[in-house]
Amino acid sequence: MFIGVYPLDLSQQGSQDVLRWLGVENFPLIGRAYHVRRFSIHIDTFGSDVFVGEPDLGDKVSRIAFSEEELDVQLRELGVGLEALDLPFRSDYPI
Repeated sequence: MFIGVYPLDLSQQGSQDVLRWLGVENFPLIGRAYHVRRFSIHIDTFGSDVFVGEPDLGDKVSRIAFSEEELDVQLRELGVGLEALDLPFRSDYPI
C-alpha cells in the first residue's frame, strides 16, 4: 500500500481542475490544498522495469485537505501519521 501527498496551489488552474475532477466544487481560489492518495500495486508490476499508470493502481482512495491540520487527520484516518511520510526520492514510490 502506498500513500502520496500532492500539494496543490489553489491559484493554479491545473489544481482547480484536479479538485473539480475529484468532485470538489466549492474551494478557495488562493492558498494550498493537499490531494492525499492511497493505492496498491499488484506485486508482479511493482519492482519490475515497467511503466506504472492509473489503470495499474488498485484499492484507490483520494481525499482532499485544505490545511495541515486536515492533512494530519486525513493521514491518520488512512493509518499513517504525517511524521511517517518520506520524500519521494527516498522511497520506492512508483508513480
